[in-house]
Amino acid sequence: MDKVKSLSEFLDCTSSFPKTYFYRGESIDYGDSACVATGIRDSSNYDMYSTRINLFDRTIRENGLFDKPDLIIPFAQHSGLATKLLDVSSNSLVALYFACQPTNETLDGHVYIFDDYADATDILEKYPRFDLENELLKHLDMIGLQQPKFIHENLSDQEESDHIKEYTSVEHEELKAFGMCIEQYRNKYLRGGHSKHSVGRGISQENSPFLNKSSKLRIQLTEIKDWIINCCSNNEDMQRNLMPTECTKNTPAIDFIHPFKEKRYKYYNDQYKGFDVEVKEYLISLECLIAFINNKSPVKNLAVMAPLEGLTMDFLPNLLYRPILTFKRGLSQQSAFFVQSLFDKHEVNLNDGGQMTNLYEKIPRKLLKSQANFGQKIIIDGNSKDRILSELDKIGVNKATMFGDADNIADYLMNSNHN
Repeated sequence: MDKVKSLSEFLDCTSSFPKTYFYRGESIDYGDSACVATGIRDSSNYDMYSTRINLFDRTIRENGLFDKPDLIIPFAQHSGLATKLLDVSSNSLVALYFACQPTNETLDGHVYIFDDYADATDILEKYPRFDLENELLKHLDMIGLQQPKFIHENLSDQEESDHIKEYTSVEHEELKAFGMCIEQYRNKYLRGGHSKHSVGRGISQENSPFLNKSSKLRIQLTEIKDWIINCCSNNEDMQRNLMPTECTKNTPAIDFIHPFKEKRYKYYNDQYKGFDVEVKEYLISLECLIAFINNKSPVKNLAVMAPLEGLTMDFLPNLLYRPILTFKRGLSQQSAFFVQSLFDKHEVNLNDGGQMTNLYEKIPRKLLKSQANFGQKIIIDGNSKDRILSELDKIGVNKATMFGDADNIADYLMNSNHN
C-alpha cells in the first residue's frame, strides 16, 4: 500500500471498514514495542506497576480528583501513568491524529487496524484489576494446595500409588470469567455461526483466529516437551522422576508440564466443565506454560535452563475492554483499550558458592510480552503530517478536542491561527 499523504486518501482507505473495527495511531515505527502497553514495555515499568497504581489511586482520591474507583486504571492510563492498557479508538480519525504526532518529525506514522479481539469488558467491570499472569499464578498456588483424593478406600501403603490418585478442581471465579471470554471468542468463528439456540458446541471454522492461537500455544508446549525429552534422554533417574509414566512420542505435552501430569484429567474436566473441549485445552495449556516458566511444573528447576528463544505471546487474543467512560479525555477520543499481560521468566543465579561454568551461573530474565495483533496497517507519510493535521483541524479534530482539558485547550489556542 502506498503511503497516505492526505485526509481524503486516509478516508478512502478506511471508508469500507465496519463499525466493529478499532484503531491505534503511533507516530513512528516502534518495532517490537509497537502496539504494546507502556506498563509492560520494560522491566522497570512492569516491576513498578502495582505500586504506582496504588499510589495513584490513593493520591487521586485524597485530592478529590476522581470518584470512580472501578475506572481508576483507565483514568490513570489517560493521565499518563504506565499501565497494562493499550489505547485504541473506535474512531479512525483519532488514530490518524496520533499517528501524525509530533509535528517536528518527518518519520512515517502508522495506523493499526484491529478486526479480531475477544471482548473482556465483563471481566474488567467485575474485576477492575484483572491480570492474566497474576490469576494463572494464583490458580497454580491454589491447585498446589490440593491434596489428591484416592479413588478407593482402605488400601495399603503399597496400593496407594500414583496411579490411583485423582485431583479435583478449585473455585476461581476470575479464571472462570476469562474462560467464558475465550468461549465467546471461539463462538465468533463457528461454522454456520452461533446463537443461544445452537445445538452442541459447534465446529470451529478452519483456520479461525481462535484455532490459530490455540495452535501457536500447542506448538510452544510441544517444543517444551521435546526439550524435556532431550534433557532426560541419557539419564534414567530423570526419565523416571520427570517424565509421565509409560509415555510415548504421542503423549500430550500437557502430561509433561502440568503440575498433575497425566493425572490431570479428572481435574481438567471438573475445573473447566461447561466449556467446549477446545477451550478446555486452551485454558489448561495456559496453566502449563505459566507453570513451566515459574518452576511450578513437574520438571521444576530444570525449567530454568530452557532457552525459550523466540517465545512470544501471540497465542493470546486481543482482550478488548470498553468501559463506559465518564472523564473528558476518554469520551473525546472515543476510547477503548486492549488489556495486555506479560509472562515473566525470572532471572536465576545458580551460583551457590561453588565452582560453576559461566554458562550456568546466571540464567537471564525474559519478559514475554503481549503485542496487539493487528489485521492491517496504514502508513502515514512523515512529510505530510502537518498537512493532515491541518485538514483534521478544519473538521474539529485537534489538540483541544482530543484532550478537552483547560491546559490543552489553552495551548491549542496559543499555537493556532484563528483567522
